[in-house]
Amino acid sequence: MAVEAKYTKGDEEKIFTGSKEGVKIEDTDRNAMQEPSNTKLGDLRREIMSVQKQVNVFLTERMEAEKNGKTDAEELERKMLDGNDEEAEE
Repeated sequence: MAVEAKYTKGDEEKIFTGSKEGVKIEDTDRNAMQEPSNTKLGDLRREIMSVQKQVNVFLTERMEAEKNGKTDAEELERKMLDGNDEEAEE
């Protein structure tokens, strides 16, 4: 089972895909009492938490860019020059 979220604004589209790996409970769910279990439901929870974290990071970066008055093209250029573009991570 794969968890995905899709963000669309105008011509821009971004798809976030869940991952079971590398998700720590403290990263996304401060109210949880324990780590997700090693069951199908626990795996689903990990994937949802992974997508939630990706969406939060993406939207925070967009809000910061808009707050600073930068266009999407300017922000992409900054990320590429800083070596922090998303294509490099994939």
